[in-house]
Amino acid sequence: MRQVNYDSLREMITRCEWTFAKTMPFAPHERLKSNGRLGEIDACVKHLRRIGNNYCSELMNKWSKQLSKDFPNYKKCEFLDRTDVMYTGVTIPYKDIPDAIAIRIHAEKGSLIYGFTYMPKIQEMRDELQESLSYIGLCNDLIKGTDWLYYKYTSYEKGYEKLKELIEIMTNA
Repeated sequence: MRQVNYDSLREMITRCEWTFAKTMPFAPHERLKSNGRLGEIDACVKHLRRIGNNYCSELMNKWSKQLSKDFPNYKKCEFLDRTDVMYTGVTIPYKDIPDAIAIRIHAEKGSLIYGFTYMPKIQEMRDELQESLSYIGLCNDLIKGTDWLYYKYTSYEKGYEKLKELIEIMTNA
């Protein structure tokens, strides 16, 4: 796998998009007429996004395989087939419900998030679950969420390390 600093790539894409938007004061259908270079900038941004999506996909697949090795006794949860949203992680039981909590890493629109989320079958237990996780002290550094129970942003370079650390803490609690 090629070494790419995805965070730098994401920053470059943002700068290109900002430059692209700033140089286009006209209606969308007139923008490309105003300057032939705008089409080149747009093509460059799309190409950088494709590179970023491919890199992210490679990482998620690599991390998914590594999860199987590091945590063979836990069921994996993953969604790796799309370019706009991808995740991988493991599920753990809560009370008598197997696979209630998912500890996962999630890539969407260039951001990488890791943390605790819940499976739809325990929606009614969400508040209780959030309180339990908070009580055992696992979420001190994480942000309380609405779609996620607790989460935190991380870099692509530290993504798997952070996910693994969270799973180890939770499984030893």
